[in-house]
Amino acid sequence: MDSSSPSTTIVIFNILSFLAIVLVCLAILPPLFSSQIKRSSTWFIHLISWLVYSISFVFIIGQQTGPEPEFGACLFQASLIYSTPPFCAFAATFFLAEFYLQIRSFLYGSHINKVWRRFFNLFPVVLFACLICFALVSTQDASSPQRIESGLFCHIVHGPQYIVSAVLIIIAAAIMIPLQVVTFRLLYRNRSTLKEQTSTDNTPATISISVSIRMMLFTLIVGIGIGLTILVTSSESNDASRIGSLLLPTLPILSAISFGTQTDVFRLQRKSQIETHDDDRMEKDSAWFTSNANWMKLDLYRKENRPT
Repeated sequence: MDSSSPSTTIVIFNILSFLAIVLVCLAILPPLFSSQIKRSSTWFIHLISWLVYSISFVFIIGQQTGPEPEFGACLFQASLIYSTPPFCAFAATFFLAEFYLQIRSFLYGSHINKVWRRFFNLFPVVLFACLICFALVSTQDASSPQRIESGLFCHIVHGPQYIVSAVLIIIAAAIMIPLQVVTFRLLYRNRSTLKEQTSTDNTPATISISVSIRMMLFTLIVGIGIGLTILVTSSESNDASRIGSLLLPTLPILSAISFGTQTDVFRLQRKSQIETHDDDRMEKDSAWFTSNANWMKLDLYRKENRPT
């Protein structure tokens, strides 16, 4: 077998990475193009963070075997791989935080402060930009960005990047876990009220108990999976790196499945079909009225020009 040909591990990893990109895009598109599907800005930032996370794994496709990849592509991918886990962690944390405030607002009639909303939206994005700049500036050794032993993606061999990412993820987890406990307690204590309200037509979908439990379970997976990213990129064991790396693209796949429900896609498709059907019906009605109007004009013309 040619040493430059991709291994089975690389092929599986690339397929999962592209699948993650497609699924996350499919989750994001329906709310963008449908006025009937409403999502908060933190929801968009949360899924966009997973989209960037997925894209970060495909920068050196075609250069995963053989000679080392181009320095610029390898460095940028390594910078993204260290920057996206904290981005995803804080995006998920603030998505959960806004969800908690929405439940309190729904139950007690309070309003969410605009300052908090702006902070939830801006902090993950600003943090992500700062981490990329830090990774690029702090990597002064030209030989530092290299492929991991399995060849799947690049990492930075010498540098504090993974330590900074790990510390930030721990901070996000320290906020996320107590917030999950408080949110679950609030849901449990008000389960009867929420159960009554979810049967009405005007209840926000975000207050659904099933959605709440699904979101909290997923945020637990986020903490474990993002920590796995740091371990894989800093591990020197080829076997551990190979096995752990194959699990990395599954995180955005789970995110897309959890938060981009099939109902949204079907609702968008149904809306499109209804609009198309309505347009066709309007065209047929217009043609019918035009045809009848022409017949009426012809009949009137015959009456007026009938010989006496």
